[in-house]
Amino acid sequence: MEKHYILYKTVNQLTGHYYIGVHGQVKDDSYLGSGIHLKRQLAKYGRENFVRSTLSIFQSESEAFSAEIEALQEHLSQPLCLNISRGGDGGANFKKLEGSAKARREAKSQALRESRRRICPQCEKEFLGTRASQIYCSRQCVARSSYKAASAASKLSPRGAMSDERRRSISEKMKGTSNALKSQTREEIAHKGRLSAHNRWHVAREIVSEKCEFCSK
Repeated sequence: MEKHYILYKTVNQLTGHYYIGVHGQVKDDSYLGSGIHLKRQLAKYGRENFVRSTLSIFQSESEAFSAEIEALQEHLSQPLCLNISRGGDGGANFKKLEGSAKARREAKSQALRESRRRICPQCEKEFLGTRASQIYCSRQCVARSSYKAASAASKLSPRGAMSDERRRSISEKMKGTSNALKSQTREEIAHKGRLSAHNRWHVAREIVSEKCEFCSK
C-alpha cells in the first residue's frame, strides 16, 4: 500500500475539544496529533478517551495541507478547537514562534546576567550579584573591608586620644609632683614609708609592736 495523507480530527470524548491535522501514513495507525494543547489533554485525560476520525484522504502532502488550511478557517476561532496555527505547514509556524520566544527568553536572561556582573572591590574578582545592592562577592570580603575601614579610622583618630588642653594639664601635674619629690630629703621619704607600713600592719590590725617607733608613741 502506498503512502497517503489524511486530514484527520481527534476528539476528546470527555470534554468535546478537538484537533484537526494532517498525517502521512502507509496504513492506519494510532497517531492522534502533535499539537501542544492536544498533548496536554492527552496527558491529563489519557489516550483511551480520544478518538481520531479521517475527514479526507489525499495522495500528495500539498493537497492535504491546503485542505487543512481551508478547514481551520472555520474551526480556528471555535472555543473547543485545540489548534493554534492556521495549518498548512505541519506545525512549522508554531515551532518558529516557539523558537523566537525561546530566543527572547535567552536574550532577557543574558541581559539580566550582564546587569548583575560586577567586580568585588575587596578581592577584585568578577562575580554575579544576587541583588542590585550587592557590592562584595562574599561575607569574607565584607568583613575584610569593614576591618580595613575601622583600622584606617583608628589611625586618623586613635581611641582614647587626649585633647591638647588635657595633655598640658597632666603634664603640669606631673611636673608639680616631680618638683615636690625633689624637694623632700631621703629621710623624709623613708619616714613616710615607715608610717605607711605602720598604719597598714599595726593600726589596721590593732597590733602593738615594741620595735615599731610609732607604736611606742
